[in-house]
Amino acid sequence: MTAWQRAALSCRLTALSASIGAVWLSTHDNWIPAASLCWGALVLAVVGGRCQHAHLFDQARHERARRAAAADSKTLNVPIPCCSYWRHSGGTVHGPDCARPPEARYVMRNGQPLDEVERAAFDAITASLDLPGHDKRGAA
Repeated sequence: MTAWQRAALSCRLTALSASIGAVWLSTHDNWIPAASLCWGALVLAVVGGRCQHAHLFDQARHERARRAAAADSKTLNVPIPCCSYWRHSGGTVHGPDCARPPEARYVMRNGQPLDEVERAAFDAITASLDLPGHDKRGAA
C-alpha cells in the first residue's frame, strides 16, 4: 500500500466516522455540530478522492517509465522530421532542403546503406531537385 492509498483510506474512514457522528448528533437535536461534522466529512471525502487520484497518477507514471525502459531503442529514438519529403515518404526520401547530415540523407534499402553505385545514382536523381544556390549536402 502506497502513501497515497494510506492517506485516501484514512480520509475516507474518518469521513465515514464523521458522517455516523453527524447522524447520531442530528437524532439528538444537535444540528449545528451535526452540520459541522457533515461539512468535515464532505471535505475529507473529497481529499480522499484526490489522494486516490494521485495514487492512480503515480501508478500510470511508473507504468509509462517501465514501458519506456523495456522498449527497444528504435521506438525511443524516433527521428525528428527534417524536411517535407521525409515527412510525406515515411522516412525513406530526403528532399533538397533537408537539414540532416549528408550521410543521413541517403535512402537506405532494407536497413542497409546504399553502395557507391546506388549513391551516385541517387545523387544524379536529386541533382535536378536542388534549389538554386543550395548545396545538396546541407551547406548553403
